[in-house]
Parts: sequence; C-alpha cells; structure tokens
Amino acid sequence: MSAMRERGTEGKGGAEIALPPATDSVDSNRATISGDVADVAGLLQAQPARRDDLIAELHRSRGNAFVQQVLATLDSKGHDEKEEPGLLWDRQGAGSGFSETRNSADSSKKQEKDRRPKSERLAEASDNATYRAMNTQLKLLAYELGAAGKKLTQDLGFSTAKTKADKAEIAETDARLMVTIHHLDDMARDTAKQLTDLNTAKMEPRLEDGAQALSAALDEFAPVVEKVDAWWTSYMGDTDSWEVLGRSRGILNLLLPKLAPKAKPLTAAERSPGSMQDDAINAHLDAAIAAAESAKSGNAILHKDRIILHAKDLAELLKNHARVEGQLGTRIKTLITLVDQVIVNDPWVKRSVDEAIDPIRNVK
Repeated sequence: MSAMRERGTEGKGGAEIALPPATDSVDSNRATISGDVADVAGLLQAQPARRDDLIAELHRSRGNAFVQQVLATLDSKGHDEKEEPGLLWDRQGAGSGFSETRNSADSSKKQEKDRRPKSERLAEASDNATYRAMNTQLKLLAYELGAAGKKLTQDLGFSTAKTKADKAEIAETDARLMVTIHHLDDMARDTAKQLTDLNTAKMEPRLEDGAQALSAALDEFAPVVEKVDAWWTSYMGDTDSWEVLGRSRGILNLLLPKLAPKAKPLTAAERSPGSMQDDAINAHLDAAIAAAESAKSGNAILHKDRIILHAKDLAELLKNHARVEGQLGTRIKTLITLVDQVIVNDPWVKRSVDEAIDPIRNVK
C-alpha cells in the first residue's frame, strides 16, 4: 500500500467510561448535602473518604448539572492561578472522573427544580443542548456512511482496470476510494473523541436515538466494505483497515446495550441531501449559545470548553454546506455577544475561544 493509504487501525474505537458507583449508604446524609454548590464542595473536601458515596447520592438527588458545578468548584480551588491553562480544547473534562448522566428527576419535581439557582438551571440546559447536538452528530455520521456507500460503489463501477498490470487505472481508482474513506475516518475519529472528552456515560439515554441510526447505517455499509476489500485483494494484493468501523463500533459499545442492540435507520426526511447537515448546524449553534449563557451565569470553568467544542463543529459544518444566506445571522450575533461578555475578564481563555469563534463571526 502506498503512504497515502496509511490509516489508523480498525480497533481504535471510542473509549468506554464507567458510570459512578451506585450506593445506598448515604441515605442518612441527604439533609447534609442539600446546601448550595460551595457548601457541598466544602463537604466533599472535608470528607474525602466518603467522596464517591456522596457524589453518587448527589447524582441521584440533585442531578448531573449540579454535580458538575461542584466538581468544577473543587477543581478551581486546587488550580494554580498563575499557570496558563492553555487551549481548553485540549483540557476538556479536566478535573472530573465521573461520567455525565441525564438528570433523573421526574415531572413531579419540576416545580422544585424551578427554584434552583439560575446558574444551575442554565448548566443543565447547556448539558442537554450539548447532548442534543451530539445525538445529531451521530445521525450525521450515519448519513455520511450511507452517502459514502453509494460513492464507493460508483467509483468501483467506473474502474476500467482488468488486471494488476493496469497500474495507472488501479492507482486512480484507489485514490478516489481513499478520499471518501478518509472523510469517514476523520468524522468517526472526531465524534469518538468528543464523546470521550464529554465523559459520556455508558448507555447515555440522550444519545440512544443517534446510536441506533449509526448501528443501522453500519449494517447497510457492510456489503460495500466487502466489495471494496474484494477489489483491493484482486488488484492490490491485500486490504486496508477501516478506521471508521473501529471508531463506530467503539461508540456503539459505549452507547448501546451489549445484547441485541436495536438499529433504527434514518427517516426518509433525514436521508434527504442536506437535511442532517442543517440539523447539525442548528443543534451545534443552539448548544454553543446555551453554553455561553451558562458560562456567563457563573459556570465559566464548566462550559467555556463547550463553547469551543460546538463553535469548532459549527465552523467545520459550514465550510462545505450550501444554505440560504441570512438564516443564521441573528443567532450568530447572539452567540458572539455572549462570548465577548464571557471572555472580557478572562484573558487566559481568550485565545482558545477566539480561535474557535473567529471563523464564524461573519456568518450570515
């Protein structure tokens, strides 16, 4: 194989992350951990031996957004303020060894939840928006697998190579195949990394729909893989690895049950050209705005990195997607205004945020 065709191994899927341990040993302490973020952070510092049990109870009774604020507060207390934090994109999830989970409070607690501090409610809204965007991202990967399957089949059909001696035609066909496969590899790699950086919980329910669509897309893509492998074997003597398969299987191992994972193909509307790209653009823009609102309300440590994550994805999606001008301008301005307010007093993160935001500042 030529150097151009080198790719990562198939087995490098998304990392699986353990859920917080369940515990029944803290029932008598629920009144003790009902204070605000600062109170709870102080309690965890004072009782390190019971930290895991207390946090498990907090996940159950106060929700993930509150737990993330507490962990971020603990992390900030131990942070050396003279140390430049560098690019937050490389520090996503620092300071927390616990997975993110959906707030499990049922509808009967809505009135109680509404009385929480604004910063806590905005943190939860940002968390939910992030996972809506990632669910859409999984569906976009499923769509791209379907589109790539058609393109690869077409490229094989256009090949006029008859024997291994037709080296020029073989090289040309192989180059066309690799452009499509590299695109899939890059997308699957980025998606798996983001899920890991977000400390995504195993079988995260907010991502189930997207995972089912990805599972169905992999099933539909399997015959195409067989055809490409057969062509490689016939004309090039061996096959190459498919990183997209390893990454996607790693994602499914994280998000779907081990036994009989359900597959749910994309709908006809979702399969239409441009539909999933539009959905992903809107979802990432909404999530970036929600993260900026949360950061502005006092959750800066927790959600500035999410601004960067969604802004980067938004910029990438807008690069090669035709759309009607004027649809995003107002919301982009809202995001820019919020971001400028968030970073005005925090020069440490200004460079990282600017690098993510600058490519979309003038989008209309």
